[in-house]
Amino acid sequence: MECCLLTCGLKTRKDKDIEDYINYAQEMNTLNLIPAQNDPQSAINAARGYTIERLHVDEIAFVKYNWVMLPAVSSAMDAAINNAKAAGMLYGRLYTTTAGDLSTKQGKYAYDLFVSGCPWSEGLYDKQKPGRSPKLY
Repeated sequence: MECCLLTCGLKTRKDKDIEDYINYAQEMNTLNLIPAQNDPQSAINAARGYTIERLHVDEIAFVKYNWVMLPAVSSAMDAAINNAKAAGMLYGRLYTTTAGDLSTKQGKYAYDLFVSGCPWSEGLYDKQKPGRSPKLY
């Protein structure tokens, strides 16, 4: 059984599942995939040319050169996030991982990122901007 994470619905011939992106044409959704890189310069250049307002990094504690890749990606996100805010669209960064090895540079970077961020709470689902009614996206 195939699962579509972008939205619920049936896939059509217009949908594309390519090595570096997945596209769901009916909903005009595209998920760009940026793999971990094998050297620092490639990590810095990995997101070059992308306009990203939403970022999800999975298994960040195991991504090679995450300490150079993420600051570069974050810089690429600045203008897109401002545009998304102005348009009332979703934006942000999501990092998920299983526990990493703190003796590795990528494991320590991920740990420091997690302890400096917003702690998770299911109450976040109930948050909304003042003066706005809840909106489903």
